[in-house]
Amino acid sequence: MGTTKLKSSAMAKKGVNYVRDIIESSNSIFHEVHQENDYGNDAFIELVEGEDVRGITLAVQVKSGASFCTKSSCSIPASKQHFEYWKSHSLPIIGIVYDPNEKIAYWTNIKDHIESKPDAIVNGPYSITFNKADFSRFTADNFETIFKPIHLKKQIQLSLNKSISYLSSKNNAEHSLGLHVLLDLYCNNSIAWQAVFDSFISRDINDLDPTIVYVLAHIPGHPDIYWFNGKGIPPILRSELRNQISNFSESNVVKLFSLIDEDELSFERGTLGQNIEAIISLIDNKEIKLLSIINNLGYPDYMREAAVILFAYYQQESGIGMLKSIASKYPELTWSSELAMQLEQEGCLYLY
Repeated sequence: MGTTKLKSSAMAKKGVNYVRDIIESSNSIFHEVHQENDYGNDAFIELVEGEDVRGITLAVQVKSGASFCTKSSCSIPASKQHFEYWKSHSLPIIGIVYDPNEKIAYWTNIKDHIESKPDAIVNGPYSITFNKADFSRFTADNFETIFKPIHLKKQIQLSLNKSISYLSSKNNAEHSLGLHVLLDLYCNNSIAWQAVFDSFISRDINDLDPTIVYVLAHIPGHPDIYWFNGKGIPPILRSELRNQISNFSESNVVKLFSLIDEDELSFERGTLGQNIEAIISLIDNKEIKLLSIINNLGYPDYMREAAVILFAYYQQESGIGMLKSIASKYPELTWSSELAMQLEQEGCLYLY
């Protein structure tokens, strides 16, 4: 009987070669790790920008085969030891899965996956599953326009239509990317802003990137929002956008409050709450809408407390009587009595 060559070995090589071809065709550098030295990474990528070797290296785990893929997702099986090794590694760890049926690969950031789940190393499962999406396609074009800029910390260049398409995607990574690119590249474009408003209003709260609050807060602005390189919203467009926010409903205010972490309710500088307050400050009849939220027992207490804080801030001393009434009617809303006392003693309330 002659020597044999396992089909799985050939398939694994096909995946590695696919990745190598894309890396080297972009003039970046691919260092394959030979099997006897493979302790959790199959290769290392050194990124090259033009002809400039940037000194940025990524570790890569490559899986290849139909068994690692479904029509909508890819999986990277591992072990507890792999998770411990990857988390402690000094380099970013990229997982790439080659689907032979599609003849294309998809990528994910393994270290981000592990770090986003604090109990992953202790409790598993020791497998990383991620959705197939246009954003995660590991192709020559995506390598240049998305993958490389992300890891070089450069601005991702997408067309307006592509950015809006990503913003509307059911894939949260694509949604987030589209949001950031629209702000960075198309802040002077009314179509881009309409897409942001539509996304905020129509998207389910669990699928909405909280960064959208920071994006919308550029419309009213506040001292901690800065524009660079001459960027900014043209005055006429800003006026139109401010008017659109002024018509926000109570349900829009509730959605803004829903993005606040219940355990970190704050409107201080540098918080998500600071951006939320900037947006709410433009809303017509905001005090009436805040009172409606306060009086609605169907809303979580933290949300009603948020409404109390902003009501007190907007009303200042003229709101003392209402705050006392709220404290008497709803003793669970502890901020109402505290803020009424502060306004009586100090005569004003500052959030920052």
